[in-house]
Amino acid sequence: MGRQVSASVATLTVSASSSIAAGDFIKVTGVAAGFNGLYTVSSASGFFVNYVVNQTNSASVGSGGSVQYIKNDSTGRPARMYDSQSDKWVDIAGKVDTGRNYSWTGAHTFGGPITFSDVVSANQRLTVNASATFNADTTFAFPATFNASANFNAPTTFNASATFTKGNNIFPNAAARDAAITSPVAGVVVFLTDSNKQFYYTGSVWSENESGDFEAFFLGGM
Repeated sequence: MGRQVSASVATLTVSASSSIAAGDFIKVTGVAAGFNGLYTVSSASGFFVNYVVNQTNSASVGSGGSVQYIKNDSTGRPARMYDSQSDKWVDIAGKVDTGRNYSWTGAHTFGGPITFSDVVSANQRLTVNASATFNADTTFAFPATFNASANFNAPTTFNASATFTKGNNIFPNAAARDAAITSPVAGVVVFLTDSNKQFYYTGSVWSENESGDFEAFFLGGM
């Protein structure tokens, strides 16, 4: 394998031609500091793979190492995540309509909006820092924390604690809300689709958000 950097773009010359293309995801190991890591391919052709790095220019030199990759397309391949403990790519999601379930067994934090359209099985702690939508049956076996809005559009089972700190969380009815949010925090907002109404938690009870009350509550509580 060869490596070089030009205008903040790293180019790896691999030993065999591959189907790696722009937008695919790669894991580079054993090449050199500044080259190793997880990247999105900016362009590729035959034996050459390019991706953006924060490195100064360097001439082409021989190198050891390896490149693992997954395709980023709509042909039904599953989405995968790199597990550093096992040094493996593992399935975490399927493309739309493939029926592949979502499952993870390590603690995960999602920093951006996520939507799950297939069955979800969360077997370790989950933290969601942006909006989350669950469109199929979901089971949480370990504690989950939602720091933004969460929409549960199908049966959801919490076998451990669930914390909702803010956001507008959608549930089919009050029973589903109470089953999910066992220890609500003051200011948490929910929307119940059976009554088509919004409620907020005052710190002691769920109160319907009537005209004007919601704004006043937040202006006084923030």
